[in-house]
Amino acid sequence: MGQVASFTETLGMKYTEGKTRRYAFPAPEDVAGRSLAFLKMPQLRKQAISDFATLCANNPCPSYDDVLAIKGIGEWTVSYMKMRGDGDPDIYLSGDLIVKKAAQRFETDEAQAAPWRSYLTLQLWHLYNQK
Repeated sequence: MGQVASFTETLGMKYTEGKTRRYAFPAPEDVAGRSLAFLKMPQLRKQAISDFATLCANNPCPSYDDVLAIKGIGEWTVSYMKMRGDGDPDIYLSGDLIVKKAAQRFETDEAQAAPWRSYLTLQLWHLYNQK
């Protein structure tokens, strides 16, 4: 069982759809203050997840500065949140190892992709995985 499945099955709401048991991804309130010992990851990462859940449970729309204040969450994560969660079309994850390698392989100039660098980031991830 993968980490996301384990997380969802352990903390999420269980319901039945037809004859199939389903699980809804847990709300922040379901994660905040709960033990995450079942996750096989470093304690600092578990604490960051717990702290993020607590932040979101107390404030459904925290600022990015509030998110960055959580130990274990950095600029890459906030940029990813902006790209995927907010749909910002111009986020280039230049610090991402795969993006760096793919950009070198395909001789990419991210400045030429503005204001659509999020799509470049996603395309570089895709191309890198095509090997």
